[in-house]
Amino acid sequence: MRTYYLTILGVFLLSFMAESFARPSRLNEDGTRTKMTFGTKVSLFLCAFLLIFVAGCRYYVGSDFGAYYRGITVYGSKLKESIRNFDEPGLPLIGAILGYFTDDGAYFIFICSLLTVGLFLLTIYKNSEGYIFASLLFVLVGTWDGTFNGVRQYLASAILFCGHRAIYDKKIWKWLLTVFLATCVHSTALVMVVLYFLLRNKVNAWHIILLALGTYIVSANYDRIFSLIGLVKTGDGATSYASRSVNILRILVACAPAVLALVIYFKRELTAEQTFYINALVIHAAAMVAASNSAYLARIGIYTSPFVSVALPKLLRLKNGVLEKILRVGVVFLYFIFWYKDISGNPEMNQFQWVFSRKLG
Repeated sequence: MRTYYLTILGVFLLSFMAESFARPSRLNEDGTRTKMTFGTKVSLFLCAFLLIFVAGCRYYVGSDFGAYYRGITVYGSKLKESIRNFDEPGLPLIGAILGYFTDDGAYFIFICSLLTVGLFLLTIYKNSEGYIFASLLFVLVGTWDGTFNGVRQYLASAILFCGHRAIYDKKIWKWLLTVFLATCVHSTALVMVVLYFLLRNKVNAWHIILLALGTYIVSANYDRIFSLIGLVKTGDGATSYASRSVNILRILVACAPAVLALVIYFKRELTAEQTFYINALVIHAAAMVAASNSAYLARIGIYTSPFVSVALPKLLRLKNGVLEKILRVGVVFLYFIFWYKDISGNPEMNQFQWVFSRKLG
């Protein structure tokens, strides 16, 4: 766990430096943004590099590491077939390109981490309302270490997240292109087309009721959903995973940001951006509740949880500065407890190993 603790400390110090170098107000009164100072850019670059380096230089950390460590051979050999059948050609393309230079799986892991973590952080820092808070949330919510496991789905999520402002700007074709690119990496990204029609709705009782109804319909029709997506196959072990309930703590953690935002902004006039990000938190909560009895369906949270790292920093900007600081510190502390319980209790994650310690040959 020492590596994780040092990484979190490094993220805090570097993001603190980024805020120290930043101009007093990153958001002007007319809604335009001030440009980052050189010191802020350097600090954020180092912060991103730290997270990419640790993620990219891990060795057999994460349940799927072995499969992706062989990515150059396994994926690279499938490029023509995957393009012809449009069967998630994203990683085969990466594997094929790297195959021209090396057969070392460490490079495949690093490139995937560079793309995934890099896209997440580029989006977070571009839209951030507080570098320290946003950076710590990215780690403690579980998005960063999540990339150690579901490599393909997290890369697809990073692509979607990078293009999510197309929804806010009402550019449907740009969003459809973003979804298409994400689908090239993981086919489940296709369902995120619906975000375009959900994130811009007004936050009101009727909207919440409709989401609750949708949540109930999904939770009551698992068998039909599994049949539709062809998940459950006799003897392949998918059935037990599909029907495994999600830890209740994970569901509560997913719901907490939405509840907090709804309480803070209850009966208040919302800006378009506040509406957008409150909707993102509510949809994340609804998706996780709907999938609470299926570990497989709960992977939808991979696409919705990254919004927490942008939404909470934007929404927890209050006129009462003392209350704002208390809430931000409290949120970070509670997420740290969740993160610690999640990582420390997972034997595939809690013993961090560096790729430099492997025995070659």
